[in-house]
Amino acid sequence: MKRFMTAIIIAGLIFAHIPSAIAGVTLEPAQLKSLAPGRYKVTVMGVSNMIVTLRGNGTIFGAAKGAKDNGHWKLSGNKICIAWNKWLGSGTRCSGLTREAGYYQGSGFTITPI
Repeated sequence: MKRFMTAIIIAGLIFAHIPSAIAGVTLEPAQLKSLAPGRYKVTVMGVSNMIVTLRGNGTIFGAAKGAKDNGHWKLSGNKICIAWNKWLGSGTRCSGLTREAGYYQGSGFTITPI
């Protein structure tokens, strides 16, 4: 569990400071908004997997390796911003997304619709 939380924290730092991938098509605000409602498998740094549910009302729910958290999401320009209640120190992290073949790429993570 400690290793998982460390990976989540590191991913949050990357998520906040690295621009989204250059390859693919960058999602515009309307495209980002259309991701909710939706359920996704999120792979953080190619290692940690979690299931995330985005709801249309701006709430988010996540589950990974027995741990669960919820919070809020919003759009800020061409970025999606997420604030978990417990994970990542309860801070808000924002990232742009690009559309790839069957998934979305963010800064240090991928999102695959399920």
